[in-house]
Amino acid sequence: MKKFLLLSVAATLICSMSFAKIFRVGYTGPQIAGVDYATSLAAHDAAAAGDTLMFYPGNFSMGNVTKRLVYLGYGYYLSGAGSNPNLQKISGSCSLDLSLIATASGSIFEGIDNLAVRSYYQENVNDVVIRRCIASLGVFNSPGTVCYNWQISQCDSVYFSGGWYGGKATNFRIDNSIIVGLNFGGNSDHTGQFNNCCFVQGLGIDLIQNAIIMQNCIFFQGNISNFPNSIFQHCLFGDANPGLTGSNNQFDVAFTGAGNVNTVFTGSPTAVPGESEDGKYKLKAGSPAIGAGIGGIDLGIYGGVNPYKLSGMPAIPAIYRLDASSPNATSNPYTINFSIRSNN
Repeated sequence: MKKFLLLSVAATLICSMSFAKIFRVGYTGPQIAGVDYATSLAAHDAAAAGDTLMFYPGNFSMGNVTKRLVYLGYGYYLSGAGSNPNLQKISGSCSLDLSLIATASGSIFEGIDNLAVRSYYQENVNDVVIRRCIASLGVFNSPGTVCYNWQISQCDSVYFSGGWYGGKATNFRIDNSIIVGLNFGGNSDHTGQFNNCCFVQGLGIDLIQNAIIMQNCIFFQGNISNFPNSIFQHCLFGDANPGLTGSNNQFDVAFTGAGNVNTVFTGSPTAVPGESEDGKYKLKAGSPAIGAGIGGIDLGIYGGVNPYKLSGMPAIPAIYRLDASSPNATSNPYTINFSIRSNN
């Protein structure tokens, strides 16, 4: 019962700040009619534009969604090996898969453990915000259609697919995220930028002549091709310069030094004892990425004004400790102690 109390408290706090409604999906505690739904589709159908769907552990597939909604999870790496302690007292993963049509433009996703979201075929879906998620993103559509102004930030394991059969993704922006895959679908008409991102080891990057801006990013390898229209500024590379356009970049950086010790991060490409999967991308003391960004900020996901948040905790209060003498009240008054944290 303890683990399910936590987001209920958060829901109450959110309700006090907004007139939009909150619907819980997959909550297994005491059910409230008109609030709790067993399936994500039923919650979607009950919601109005601007409402919030709050997800609990489970696998949810929604098909095509038609409304501008907020999709809220509880973060990731919260239990088991490679997890972050004292962040949220809840366990189990949440997987969410859906497609957006044009009327769902402006939707927001935050704190989802395993998110797969895409624009639906022949739909112009704009102004989508994805924060603090483990995310596979398909900003793709059919010839002649455009998805504009997708904003992805503070995410882990991002696979970004920007085009399908001639569709375009324009003015997209990805900030402070870990990139594991990048696919522009053979289209050279995309426009966007990556800021303070880390591109994982072994990732090949084919920019297909697109006009992409890369700033304050870290690349394990310089395996970058078809880049003449892209600009790289204040980035760090593990390989030699392949002829990139830009300035203030560092090349041939040895990520592994004496004793096989990483010279840039605290633990990557593999986590070290005491570091979480996402914490391994913290800069270690003396890292060449410290202060090497535009205006003297740090490179990578923990630099700049929008630093990565461990475990993708959504920006709502969360209880991370709850102590009670028994599951049921045994006295009056009955004392419980809990610890709460802000995740802004």
